[in-house]
Parts: sequence; C-alpha cells; structure tokens
Amino acid sequence: MSNTRFDFISTPSESQPYHLLYVASSCYDKDWNSLMHTHQCAELFFCVQGQGRFHTPEHTFSVRRNDLVIISSNVEHAESSMKANPLEYLVLGVQGVNFQFDHSGSIHRYGLLNFERYREEILFYLQTILREVDTQSPGYEDMCQRILEILLIYVQRLTDVKICTNVSSHERDHSANRNCALIRQYIDEHFSEPITLDSLAQMVHINKCHLVRTFQKEYGITPINYLIETRLKESRFMLENTNYSTSQIVALSGFSSASYFSQCFRRRENMSPSQYRELHAHKPAVLPLPAESDPPR
Repeated sequence: MSNTRFDFISTPSESQPYHLLYVASSCYDKDWNSLMHTHQCAELFFCVQGQGRFHTPEHTFSVRRNDLVIISSNVEHAESSMKANPLEYLVLGVQGVNFQFDHSGSIHRYGLLNFERYREEILFYLQTILREVDTQSPGYEDMCQRILEILLIYVQRLTDVKICTNVSSHERDHSANRNCALIRQYIDEHFSEPITLDSLAQMVHINKCHLVRTFQKEYGITPINYLIETRLKESRFMLENTNYSTSQIVALSGFSSASYFSQCFRRRENMSPSQYRELHAHKPAVLPLPAESDPPR
C-alpha cells in the first residue's frame, strides 16, 4: 500500500462554514481491509482506478473507477481493495459539513455517486488541490479551500445529495472517543507486531498529532506509551511465569531489540529484567519453554 497525505494546519475563518482538513492519495497493491472506524469530519473518496468495497454497519457496496463515495462524520465505515484490480483513490477530509442521501425513501448519511460522464471535471478539481499542496505557492491553502467550495457546488448541482453545515461538538467528541477505543483495542490485540504512531493514525485516518491529543485526553497516556506499557505488562508476566530467555521475551512482547526492552523495563521497574525475574523466582513456571526448533514470532 502506498499513501500520500497532506494535513492543513491553518485555522478557518468565521465566514467559512466548513474547511478542508486533509487531502490524500492512496493505492493498494494487494487485498487490503481497514478496521471499522469513524471520523470527526466528512470524507469524499474518488475512485481513480481499480475496484473495492465500502462497508458500513448496515450495508456493503462495491466501488469502481469514477465512483465518488461520501461519508459524513461519525459514520462507521471501512474500505477494502481487490488484489486483482487494486483500488486507487483520492480522498478529501472536510470539517464542518455532513451529507444526506435519500435511498428509496430512507435517509442515509453516506452514499455512492458515479461520475463517469464527469470524470475529467472531478479529477481536475482534485488534482489541482494535490498540485497546490505539492508546490505550496503563496496562498495555496486559500486556493484549496476555494476549490473545495466549487467542487461541493458541482457535486450538488449534478446530484440530489443534501449538504448540511451544522455539525455539533457532541458528534465530534463521540467520533474521537470511538477512534481512541479502536486504537486501544488494536494495540491490545497486536502489541507484539510492529506498530508506529503513523500506522495507528493511518488506520483511523486522522492526523497523528490529533490522535495523540485525543487519546491522552481519553486515557491519560499517549498511544505509544500505552503500547510500551502493554508490552511491559506482557514481559512481566513471562518473567514471572516462564523460563523464556530474554531474546524470546523481546520477540513475544514486540520490542524492537533487547537493549530497548531493558531500557524501558529499567525505567518502569527500577531494576533489570533479570533482577525482576530473580525477585519472583519463587513462582513456579506455568508455561512450557518454547522448543528451539520452533522459535517465537
């Protein structure tokens, strides 16, 4: 998977009911599925090439070249790509706006629109935004904001989608809580695997600085420190209850090296791993020693 993303940092003016948060370009080179997640902003996905699927709790629908998927804020969703025809798309994250679609008499806050007849026009607006953030000429953020406004007018002109600009702070807070819960659950289940702040932020499609702030506000600890604490908790259990070597514990708990493991452990416990094991040596080992022919992964 390749992903290029740019986050806008300027503060919107009072006259702007909505503003552009980020623009990204993604391409998948194999089967890929994201976790179900939500955003504090709306997202517009334009499928440039390939095929995939979008999933919500109620529906799963296929996406293909020239489809525009619009997801309002706080709507659970996930994306998947087909290996035979990998999905390539451009996405805009927009704060302060939501969308309503009338599907057979039922109102939904997400929808799929096909712009095969208007592909060149849609791509022109999206690729112009990408060029602006790439060159960053004077006034580029204002230029991108104006292009976004034109793009939304264009979409509304060609479809029956309803655009709403009254997103409540309660909705934004709810989305942040869900994203933090998803991240914590992922760390709990995958702590032994390579994890970075960038990969966590990409998983829920939010800015990594914003992720750190919201996660710390929710749990009183940053995502990476929570990851380290989870790995240390697992390593303490193995030191107390197994005969695993230090290298095996490092591999099973997810630390990148024995030296980094020892450094983190000393900082947390004020003693080395071997001293900690000796302190708890009276406890019998309850797990078998891994066979040498079957090293931990």
